[in-house]
Amino acid sequence: MQSIPLIRNGLISPIIRFFDDIGTPIQSHLNQVNIPLMALEDPEIPLPLPMILKFLSKVAKAEGIDNLGVTVAENSKIINTGMFGYLLSQSLNTYDLLKRLCYFTRYTVSTSGELFWLIEEEENVWLCQKFVKPLTSIAGFYHSDYYNLVLILDSLKLTLNDLSKIPEIHIVSCSKRVKGLEKILDLDKTCIHFNQPFTAICIPRKLLNNSVKNKHKNQIHSRNLNIETWQNTAPVNDFVTSLEQTVKTLLLEKYPTIEITAEATGLSVRSLQRYLSQHHLTYSRLMDKVRYELAVSLLNNSDISLIEIAYTLGFKDPANFSHSFRRWAGVSPSKFRKYSLSQDTLSVGVNSCH
Repeated sequence: MQSIPLIRNGLISPIIRFFDDIGTPIQSHLNQVNIPLMALEDPEIPLPLPMILKFLSKVAKAEGIDNLGVTVAENSKIINTGMFGYLLSQSLNTYDLLKRLCYFTRYTVSTSGELFWLIEEEENVWLCQKFVKPLTSIAGFYHSDYYNLVLILDSLKLTLNDLSKIPEIHIVSCSKRVKGLEKILDLDKTCIHFNQPFTAICIPRKLLNNSVKNKHKNQIHSRNLNIETWQNTAPVNDFVTSLEQTVKTLLLEKYPTIEITAEATGLSVRSLQRYLSQHHLTYSRLMDKVRYELAVSLLNNSDISLIEIAYTLGFKDPANFSHSFRRWAGVSPSKFRKYSLSQDTLSVGVNSCH
């Protein structure tokens, strides 16, 4: 097992907004697949892709929307997807935009979940994208495939005035071909091929020097974003750390049992246990590690009470949190906080003397 495919919430948030706008009982659907509502408040939080694909399939079926991916994406803007959209909006020209798509996607979606690359020919450049095979077998992949395509095309609108200048597009999905797709996407002059091994968009070289339109840059709201921090919190590509990122997200709602985590990652409980065993871990030890790291982080914030920390970590009784933390750290949470905050105060005092 390489890793759990993860995607930042920013790329999913347009879907949630769409369902909310049409009056879908979104809370109920989120609960059915154990997606924490709190996770949707931060565009940079990583979510397991298998869980998201199942969510898309369930809601699309419940709402009777066959072409969900296209319907949502045509009303969405790439610039509203968090740091990823912001970085794309700062491209110098079309070629720089393509390079940024390929480079920054790795910090938005784990490369075990999605890949981007360029194929350069004499007269054209092909922007290529592919999901890993395990994801293509999930029912919601069809919706995700189209949604992804339309968001890519919206990215290209940052520099291209007219998408009809794109001569050719290859699409993976074929089981449910969207009727009138060419008209929906304003691609009447574009040749679209279905049932392809990967998504590919052909861009003539004569369009590569097109610059980003100023109106798009003006739509970007100022954010307190730090690129280095964003890159350091990217979905990772090793099994244990990606699983830790998954359970940290699931913890935002409630304590995730091994059954909940297995379903979110697209694995059976037995497979999850086997993969953990290969890394000399058990699920309980993994959860101890994740909860301890979160506890340390929260204890360093004096504005958060010990009771709040206990509930955040999934403890129903604060006394159980104190007992567990003492087992992890050798001291009580209150003593740890007192010592940690005193060290910070001492450090500030020493620095101020220089």
